[in-house]
Amino acid sequence: MTLSRFQATVSRWFYPCFLIAFIALIALWSFDAQRPSKEAYQHSSKQVFSQQNALAHLDNIATKPHFVGTNEHHRVGQYLIDELKKLGLEVEVFEAMGARYRRNFMAAKTANIVARIKGKNTGNALALVSHYDSSLHSSLGASDAGSGVVTIIEVMRAYLYKLQQHNGQPNNDIIIIFTDAEERGLLGAQAFVNGHRWAKDIKLALNFEARGSGGPSYVLLETNSGNQSLVEAFSQAGIEHPVANSLMYSIYKMLPNDTDLTVFREERNIQGLNFAFIDDHFDYHTEQDSVDRLDKASLNHQAEYLTALLDYFADADLTELKSDSDLVYFNFPQLGMVDYPFNWVWPMLLATAVLFTWLCVKAIKQTALNRTAIIQSFTALLLSVGVAGGFGLLGWQLLFNTVPQYAESSHGFTYNGHWLMACFIAFSLAVSAVIYRKIYSLNGSESSVVAPIVIWLLINATIAFYLPGAGFLIIPVVFACVSYWLCLRIKCTIRYGTVLRLLLLLFTVPTVAILAPLITSLVIGLGLKFLWLATVLSVLTFALIVPVFQTVTAQHNTPLKVVQWLLLASSLLSFVVAYLQLEYNLQRKKPSSINYLLDTQSDRAYWLTSNHRFDSFIEQFFSSPQSGDDWSQQLYPAYRSSKVRFYQSAPVIPVATAQVNATSIANTENRYNVTLSIKPQRSVNLLKLATNQPISIRDFRVNGQLFAHQQQPSSASFEQGFFFQYTVADPEQKVSLQMTIETKQPLELILYEISYDLYQQFQWITPRQSWLMAEPFIVNDAIITRQTLSLIEGRANN
Repeated sequence: MTLSRFQATVSRWFYPCFLIAFIALIALWSFDAQRPSKEAYQHSSKQVFSQQNALAHLDNIATKPHFVGTNEHHRVGQYLIDELKKLGLEVEVFEAMGARYRRNFMAAKTANIVARIKGKNTGNALALVSHYDSSLHSSLGASDAGSGVVTIIEVMRAYLYKLQQHNGQPNNDIIIIFTDAEERGLLGAQAFVNGHRWAKDIKLALNFEARGSGGPSYVLLETNSGNQSLVEAFSQAGIEHPVANSLMYSIYKMLPNDTDLTVFREERNIQGLNFAFIDDHFDYHTEQDSVDRLDKASLNHQAEYLTALLDYFADADLTELKSDSDLVYFNFPQLGMVDYPFNWVWPMLLATAVLFTWLCVKAIKQTALNRTAIIQSFTALLLSVGVAGGFGLLGWQLLFNTVPQYAESSHGFTYNGHWLMACFIAFSLAVSAVIYRKIYSLNGSESSVVAPIVIWLLINATIAFYLPGAGFLIIPVVFACVSYWLCLRIKCTIRYGTVLRLLLLLFTVPTVAILAPLITSLVIGLGLKFLWLATVLSVLTFALIVPVFQTVTAQHNTPLKVVQWLLLASSLLSFVVAYLQLEYNLQRKKPSSINYLLDTQSDRAYWLTSNHRFDSFIEQFFSSPQSGDDWSQQLYPAYRSSKVRFYQSAPVIPVATAQVNATSIANTENRYNVTLSIKPQRSVNLLKLATNQPISIRDFRVNGQLFAHQQQPSSASFEQGFFFQYTVADPEQKVSLQMTIETKQPLELILYEISYDLYQQFQWITPRQSWLMAEPFIVNDAIITRQTLSLIEGRANN
């Protein structure tokens, strides 16, 4: 190769490689700027949050599962009481029945741990909230929500020390609330806000949660009024790494998750801020939610939030936080929070549309834009979006249906999910680069941004009508218009080519920094079934910045050919890494489920599993498995992911069932006043009621407690399946239920008693191997008894 050819080759490859590297670095910068480092807060200081102190508390809390009703749950509660007392606080355990309706009826006797620091102005209180129970049945609860509990304890220690050093006192009362039974339906929070005398004083609540074991902690505002005052206060608190935007709460409401703060807002109109990290979702509610797997940077992020906000809100006027106005807001690296009023959304959209129209007229006059160029612009974009969307949707469905590990993921986000996301996005961008290169082989960059700007303007018009909180998405369109103007203003000649490329490259920074974290957070939050959303948004983002890839020099027409190969190589590499992480091991455990069901009516028993395929643990229970396709839902109904996929007859063992006294008094032809008194005869963890017939329920009470009035509709209807669950906190407790039931059929209910003592009852069971774990989100490793309650007027048969 001659020197001149070598120099030409280097020239042809240098610029596209530089482009890819620059944009990748901007994306990484936007990710890295979202939270403090793992090394932050590692120094020991009495006046500052200490990561070591927090982790020491967490080691005590998250050693074993500590769900409601277990001895470990009581031990963790007592540990927290002792630690709060060490801070010099008077601690109260508020015991009350929590009864709440959310898709079905949920109840438990709760024990909230509360303490109060008196302020100068009584009656206005700031609440610091997190829950101390872990999820059923195997979760260690280090992230969810042990991380929130220890953050509050350690930040309060440092805060109280500073107060003592300066003989100070906050202006507002500070109430610490460690809620109970959050995992059982937000029941502790419901009991507190409707029953505790302090609830009326709370003007603002800060709630700390987790839906995974890593990632940045997102800020979600919850308010029944406008957000302006709360957003402005949050911005003024001086947080170094805020991660929040006004679109997040809308996404949060799409998820099947609520937090304790939801109850505060709905029941008492208490507004507040949720703080939660959601990445590494595959650890959520499993035995992998351990201290070792908790991302220390995520813990530090929670501490950073609380440290700044406690200092600010402890002395702020909490009565001024409600507003009738809303703000669009988002975070930007180094700038922190950026916000502006909702009523700016339409003017910004219209101004951008006018600017774009003027640029198009200017381009037509310069003959840089014509009918052919416009058609090519829309063809390139629509074809790119169609391929990207189809690949994201169908590609994931193909993987889900052919790779067993993906179907077995209960969380919707697999262990190799980050690499799959990178693979899909890179491949979609590579295909888009091919399409743009082919279509624009004879045209410059002036026309390539026409279609993406039009499409983004239409997206923003839809946003302005239906989702103004996402109004900040107009900002990338503004910078695309500026790039369009530059392409028209500075011709791509040898003299000005370098200047143009550098300017265009500079204007990609806001677009990438805003959209890259948003795209990834959408998939992490919503699951891999929304990979199509990431691929489509990535292509739409690429289309906005495509002029930077299309500037020409005298040596070559476009760097897009090089870019496409770089992206294809990145996609292939990501796929290889994802494939290498496919198999289960000690760090990526396979979920496994087994239950024993005893039907007392037929005196038959069954082994049940929700697994898609057998593993070494499940195989020991099945010799001739039957498909769950023919499983009778009347024996054990499916609920969420608890579908029976295989079953087999099991030996009948003596298991004591509850004593049930029941009466049913008809007050009309189809309406019955039902009273049930349930006394378990063994140590059980859950009681569930189900129906095999359509019923409507009203005026439901448990141990005299009416279900939360803000949540219970006038009549809750159920076609079939579970409609009530009671978490047993006290094994000796008798449960009394009163309800009015409407049905057109003879009334019959089914009582299920669930205890997590499978290994005690069947001591021959070989425990799971170390690469297996109990499947989350469902009843698992349980003895389940089923008894039918045929309610006849005045008495019941059972």
